[in-house]
Amino acid sequence: SKVYANTRWLRDAGPVTRFRNRHPFPVELRYLAYLYSDGGRLGIRGYDLGARILNPADVAKIPNAQITAEIDGPKALRAWYGYALVNDEVYRDRVLKVITGGIGSLPVKKVSIEAVRPVELFAQYHLYKLIVVVRSRHFDPQGKEEIENGYELSPTDARRDLAPLYVPEGTAAPLYEYRVGIVTEDGSSCQDAAWRKPGSGFMDSVFLGARQIEELLAQCATSPQ
Repeated sequence: SKVYANTRWLRDAGPVTRFRNRHPFPVELRYLAYLYSDGGRLGIRGYDLGARILNPADVAKIPNAQITAEIDGPKALRAWYGYALVNDEVYRDRVLKVITGGIGSLPVKKVSIEAVRPVELFAQYHLYKLIVVVRSRHFDPQGKEEIENGYELSPTDARRDLAPLYVPEGTAAPLYEYRVGIVTEDGSSCQDAAWRKPGSGFMDSVFLGARQIEELLAQCATSPQ
């Protein structure tokens, strides 16, 4: 699965920092990363956490002594865990049994993200990764929690379907917001400063092309470091 999420890193007191799986599904804990600024340049550093599978409520313990102090320092702008949701049939059935009464009558909205002419787009802007983070309260079948999901696009895999949006009849638009982020071939990174809303008449699709990349690069060029 290419659907992933992230949780903010906060160092615990004591010898280890704990990451707890608070989802009703297993997760694959992939990495601990942080965005830093050094002399006006942005970069990403981090650690491979071994793709460990954590069942709901399981806890991973990360030794603090193995994590650089830079992640807590003034150069670090943000630090997070990256992990993937595991579509396990057993846990999926359990969740469905709990929430069937809530979602059985809810229409499901399907939305896709697509890069326009991806081979040319990646080559023109020397892109290594193109990432879209989508947030919506409708990812939650009960509509209680605003959830963020991330989707990675590549030249050979340039279309992604969002996780289902559970949308009651009569719900006002927009149903979701999104941010675009890129990592270039030289390791530089850039992310939208503000959330974008889907265009009028295109609620079912998000198209990313040269215009959106140019807008993003212009933001990063004018934003203070």
